[in-house]
Amino acid sequence: MCAPPLAVSDEDRKELERLSRSVSEPVRVVRQARALLLAAAGTANEETARRVGVAPNTVRAWRRGFAGGGIGWLGTVAAGVGPPPPQGPAQ
Repeated sequence: MCAPPLAVSDEDRKELERLSRSVSEPVRVVRQARALLLAAAGTANEETARRVGVAPNTVRAWRRGFAGGGIGWLGTVAAGVGPPPPQGPAQ
């Protein structure tokens, strides 16, 4: 079963399009923007994942994140993902 097209406002779509073409934004944000534009166009999660180079579950998580947090959510790293914070005395 395919997910329904992601609901994206005209304003958010313009920003996603800008971010998807950016050469100065982090790669994570560019990939998320591309994936969300494909999701808004009704592309299946598996096909979106293939085109963007991530796992289908990642696309699903990005869709949920955008649906819950809007454009400001892009680039957010989930808790517990990535390297641990540095330990030791603050400088």
